[in-house]
Amino acid sequence: MKSLLKLSAVLLLAVLFVMGCSSGDGNESNGTSNDGNEQSNADGEAKTIILGHPNAETHPMHQSYMQFKELVEEKTNGQIVVEVHHGGTLGGDRELAESVDTGTIQMALNGSMILGNYDPKFRIFDLPFIFDSYEEVDKIIEGSIGKQLSDVIEGTNIRVLSFPEAGFRDITTGKKEIKTAEDLEGIKIRALETPVHIAGFEALGMSPTSIPFPEVYSSLQSGVIDAQENSNSNTYHSKFYEVQSYLTTPGIFFLLDMTIINEDFYQSLTEEQQQIITESAIEAAKFQRELNREEEDKMREFIADEGVVVNELSDTELEKLKEKAKPVYDQFHSEIGEDFAKAVSEELGRDLFE
Repeated sequence: MKSLLKLSAVLLLAVLFVMGCSSGDGNESNGTSNDGNEQSNADGEAKTIILGHPNAETHPMHQSYMQFKELVEEKTNGQIVVEVHHGGTLGGDRELAESVDTGTIQMALNGSMILGNYDPKFRIFDLPFIFDSYEEVDKIIEGSIGKQLSDVIEGTNIRVLSFPEAGFRDITTGKKEIKTAEDLEGIKIRALETPVHIAGFEALGMSPTSIPFPEVYSSLQSGVIDAQENSNSNTYHSKFYEVQSYLTTPGIFFLLDMTIINEDFYQSLTEEQQQIITESAIEAAKFQRELNREEEDKMREFIADEGVVVNELSDTELEKLKEKAKPVYDQFHSEIGEDFAKAVSEELGRDLFE
């Protein structure tokens, strides 16, 4: 009997010791993670960023947002968790902008074509043949214009953080081969949701219709549209070559994208967290632009390898298109604003509206 009592006492002490250790470990986990890093909030709950974009999982844009996720989660020691949703699962460009504005999601990729609906200044980047080179793009992103636009869009809950890019956009067609400026006439083409692109296509004799990006493949396949224009990365990673026969380069438009964040959510962060989010978005955007530019010619070659015929417009034909597109500049000059148009012209070192 005495032996049993002693055994019971030992077992009771062991149970109490284990409970004490467990209680101590639990208190530590409220303040630190397993590797000793500080946890997110006093209550141990991390803040979550839901970030949406329309590109494929293999696209450089998605790769850059996965880098953004890694940077943010590492630098905040898990205080902020980023969920990246690709492939348009959270909606097209318009829906993504609206969701960020209302706070339904915290962040998204968007572009000048949609943000121009909130502030007409952005429409300047939708103009046909606005950039002659990537060097000019960098002048805008890294100069005074980029700094001016990296702010809250007036009258909205949208803050611009950084500038990834879709890049220069080549045209693909299903049945009609494009070798001259006149060959574009009458082609039904998918247009981004911006009146500037629609006016630009119409000026060149084309028949544009706005279609959300996730619906482009099926629209080409069914014949709702004959053509689309996109970066070569998008054309390849979205497998548009399966339903298109010809590619024409150079294209008409450049798409400058933006990483945007809901301003209320941004203001809910500490100053240190805001800095981490901003710096990580800028770093990820730079990484994406580098990948995109490295891939441009390579992706065009991949598209050709899939059986698509690639045609390069001559300088003569390109000048014809530029001349036809000039009225679009006059059409949107006042809406963009004289001062901003002048500032962009000065940044690029040439008068865009001469």
